Amino acid sequence: MARPEIPIYMIGLGPEVPLGRRGCSIEEAKSIEKPEGWEGTHFYTAIEENYVKTIKFLKTNGEEISTVLRKIEQNKIKEKLLDDLTEMKAISKISDNKYKLSGPIEQLGTLFECYTSLALLDQHIKTKRDVKIKYPYPDNPYDPDGQKYDVLGGLDLTKLIWIECKKPLYMGGKNPLKNVLSPENIQKYYRRAHFLRPNIAVFLVDTKKNYIDYLRNIFTEEFITSGCYVEYNSSLTNISARLHGFIYFAYINYKDNKDYYKAINRTICQILHDARHDYPYIGFSNNVFRGNVK
Repeated sequence: MARPEIPIYMIGLGPEVPLGRRGCSIEEAKSIEKPEGWEGTHFYTAIEENYVKTIKFLKTNGEEISTVLRKIEQNKIKEKLLDDLTEMKAISKISDNKYKLSGPIEQLGTLFECYTSLALLDQHIKTKRDVKIKYPYPDNPYDPDGQKYDVLGGLDLTKLIWIECKKPLYMGGKNPLKNVLSPENIQKYYRRAHFLRPNIAVFLVDTKKNYIDYLRNIFTEEFITSGCYVEYNSSLTNISARLHGFIYFAYINYKDNKDYYKAINRTICQILHDARHDYPYIGFSNNVFRGNVK
């Protein structure tokens, strides 16, 4: 079965047009269909051979498989799953009792970016992944922080959505979530959001936990009470907070692994629905971050 044709109303509605209307262009980008780092595995070969089949596989089993791969890396896997995973080429056998991942553990974040891109596509938003933007400044044409944008989509001919995908489960250290939500990471996201100025910026963390307490410890009391910062009710939404009307912090709340893709979709839909208000840019403060954060 061939890749489904993009409906005619979606042609030209990727991030290229709104970027062009900002005087910018895409210099590099990666496909949402080919998670790099997984060449020779089930993920890559099946995507090459059958787009529809693999998209369905990623939606229904993606995080479950990722969890299994992580357990293999940590030597916490049940033997009855090993044969199936070996047959899928997700893992390879080294010796009688030793297996290794066919794709590197650090590339599991790439799969998260693919799932997020697919969830946006489900909402008729075309995206590019791992995007390097060229800005219209000859002496310094790139992001000041020197990073690419994880997922970038075109909401219409003039509006952009940028999602920074964070997967703390696969980082080292005793507190992976705290590593992802470090003051350095949050400040960098804040700077980049203001430099790009998309209509919607999202710091999307792969965690079931509402991490609002981490944010309160990073931002100053002056900023939190300034009107630039809004917290959300965790019983109603997976959005933790919104800054300046367009900068979102959100998480993925799912009951089991098979609900994972739907949970990503829910979070994205909640953000899109909230952003329908098209909030005006709300203030700017020089005293945003605390000086010493534990």
